[in-house]
Amino acid sequence: MTGVSTSMINQIESGRCKPSYSTAKKFLKV
Repeated sequence: MTGVSTSMINQIESGRCKPSYSTAKKFLKV
């Protein structure tokens, strides 16, 4: 779960600059 958490955090940081629907959808699904 550590790897997933790190990946999610990385996506969030990257999505901060560009709102990614994929990231938001993943979070909503999870």
